Order: sequence, then C-alpha cells, then structure tokens
Amino acid sequence: MDKEILDLIYHEKLLPENHSEIVSLKLLKEGMTNSNYLCITEAGSKYVIRIPGYNTSEMIDRKSEWANHHKITVLNLNTKHVAYLKNSWIKVSVYVENTLETITSRYKAIDIACKALKRLHNSDIVFANRFWVSDMIGRYENIVRRNKVQLSPLYLLLRATLKSNSDDFLYSKIKWTACHNDLVKGNILLDSSKNIYLIDWEYSGMNDPLWDLASFILENELTPSEEHYMLEKYHQDENLRPESQSIIALFKIYQDILWYLWAKIKEYYGSQYGDYSEKRIRRALKNYANFNCEIFMP
Repeated sequence: MDKEILDLIYHEKLLPENHSEIVSLKLLKEGMTNSNYLCITEAGSKYVIRIPGYNTSEMIDRKSEWANHHKITVLNLNTKHVAYLKNSWIKVSVYVENTLETITSRYKAIDIACKALKRLHNSDIVFANRFWVSDMIGRYENIVRRNKVQLSPLYLLLRATLKSNSDDFLYSKIKWTACHNDLVKGNILLDSSKNIYLIDWEYSGMNDPLWDLASFILENELTPSEEHYMLEKYHQDENLRPESQSIIALFKIYQDILWYLWAKIKEYYGSQYGDYSEKRIRRALKNYANFNCEIFMP
C-alpha cells in the first residue's frame, strides 16, 4: 500500500470511525486531473480517495465544484461523499462498481447517458457559476502567457478565426442550464441496481445542455448514426432548436481546443500525455474545415 496516502487518510481521519481499519489501498487510475485510490476497510466498505493533481486548483474552480456537488445531491446523481477537505480538495466517496463497462451495446449506453442528462438538465437546480467556454479559454490562455507555454500555430489560427466568427453567435443562443460539462468515458456509472451516477463535477456550472451532448458524443467517439440516435433519444417529443446541429458542431470544436490548452498547461507542469494535445487540435481543425460557417457569418 502507498504509505504516504495511507498516512494521509489516517492523519486527516478521512474515513468513518467504525470503518477506519484499512486492509487494501490501490491506485484505480492515474487520471489526467486527479489520482484515484480504491480503499477497502476491514469491515468490507469500499471508498474512492481522490487526490487532486499538481496545480489543478489554478485551472479548476474547486469552490464551485464543492457547492455544485452539494446542490445536485437531491437528484441522486452523484455518488455519496464521505469527506471533502476544503484546504486540499481531497474527496472521499463511496465506491460504485461500474456495470456500464460490461454493456456492449453502444445504444444502450447512450440511453443511460440521456437519462442521466435529462434528469440534470430538466431540474430546477441553478449553479452560482457559469461555464462559458470563451471565458474558460481566456483563463487558460492567461496561464499559457504567464508561463510562456508554446502553442501550435494551428491553435493560434483556429482560435483567431473562431473568436471573430462564432463567439457572439454561441453566446446569443445559450439556454443557461445546470450542466456537468465533462462527459468523458468513466464519468457515467451504472451500479448493479441500475442506479445511474455522474461523477467528477469539477467543471460543472451553468451552460447550454447541448454542450453536455457534444461532450458525450466527442469523448465517446460516437459514429454519425449513434450521434443522430442520441439527439433523437434525448429530445424525444421535444423539438430540436433549428440551430442545434450548428451549436453542437461548434461545441465539439471548442471542446477540443479547450482541452488542448488544458493539456499543454499540464505538460508544462510535467505531465506526459503523448500526442493527446496534438490529436485534439488536429481534430478541431478538421471539424472546423467541415463546418458550414454561413450560419453565423454576417
């Protein structure tokens, strides 16, 4: 067991007193933002210990994460948390065995994602913070400039074009809704009782619900037919906004350049992601080249 993490758990009294005798502690995954440890106690209880990555508080609004995590509790969408340290933002949650990974049908997985997102988007929850992508990009660009991080010329070209053409269009169309904003694979869980959970609310905030759809589509690399199915499943009897396809297409491009910036900053601080950032910016450029820009051109 990792002695440093073990000592931290005991020192900070992260576990319930009657479950404090730890028999197993192992790294679940070295995430791109956090490290997550599976902790098993003598009583058989299982917890996930989340340790934030180096300098992530510079890039993530942890106070909003804390507040939003509590607000969505009424929706039964988040896993039960045991401890949350406001000084270090270490979080302890009850472990959920994810059965979603055993589902082979991509369409069944889409059904589950839509059910979770509809529950969130149709709620009357209002987060105090907004996740507006242009502001997020500006925040990351400030970190880039301050640290003289080298960016690809492809990024500089694409960002300048997007800023002059699409920012105002997107902002004028936003339906401010409580959103998760980071639907990477693994952030949707399904337990053995068919309860659905969304985890990792670090980027949560008020945004357009189409951002969450675009995020799931992009991060799970849905095919065009799967994407069409998801939009039909999510909206059902509701009418799609006339500009929905254009908004989703733009959101995909913005997501790739946002997470490109994020990766470049993390690489500057010593993380190694291989060609992750390069793939992000090249996909953004490809999607932009295929996008019909006429909808927001004067």
